[in-house]
Amino acid sequence: MFVTGTGFQAGAQLTLDGVATHIQIFGSTQMSAVTPMHAAGVVDVVVTNPDGERAVLAQGFRFDALPPPTVTTFETNRGLITGGGDIRIRGTGFRPGAIVAFDGQPAVHQIDVQPTLIIVSTPPHQAGSVDVVITQRDGQSVSVRDAFTYVLPEFSDFNGDWTGWDGIESDGVVSFTIRENRLQRVACRGTELVFAAPPSTDQGLFTAVVDGAVVFTGGLVSATSATGTINIAPCANKGWYASR
Repeated sequence: MFVTGTGFQAGAQLTLDGVATHIQIFGSTQMSAVTPMHAAGVVDVVVTNPDGERAVLAQGFRFDALPPPTVTTFETNRGLITGGGDIRIRGTGFRPGAIVAFDGQPAVHQIDVQPTLIIVSTPPHQAGSVDVVITQRDGQSVSVRDAFTYVLPEFSDFNGDWTGWDGIESDGVVSFTIRENRLQRVACRGTELVFAAPPSTDQGLFTAVVDGAVVFTGGLVSATSATGTINIAPCANKGWYASR
């Protein structure tokens, strides 16, 4: 915001409803200020010089309410009851600090918040469809009924070549191959592991362990989609979602 007047001194302070702001003074007649976060409404503007003289512009600035968030699509709307899979939610008006909750349970990890995209990891939950609520720091929220469905692992054929993403907005960075119900290889962002003793899939689930550490887990959520976690540098401790 820009403020014009007379008698501004070097070192003057400007407050909006008592909250100090960062200002830059351009001579004695003009200054600019960065507005702080504030609830919607009209507030007084006060300029105070270092010598104690002050000027008040009553109800001189209005804070407008930001538009509430909206949701347009859930790019991933199914996941395992164990949680941990990453989902991408697209919409408008998302702001830093937004909280995503599944049936009242907050997301396990808030991976990324952009104005039109949120990426989070799901918490565990019993099987069934749940409401998803996104709440901003100012209290505004949007609720989508039955937006996400928790499922048991699908006991179907897991064999094939799979590709997907690792929680960042970039497709095709995770890939793995299952042949004869065994995980042959997994790759993420240029790093590949080929298993000398391929771990087997069991009732739609698998876990790969290297040197005592779990590096890759997964489970079928439908005949053509799967989700899980990966811990292979540079994809350390991330969720993934893939299809074939």
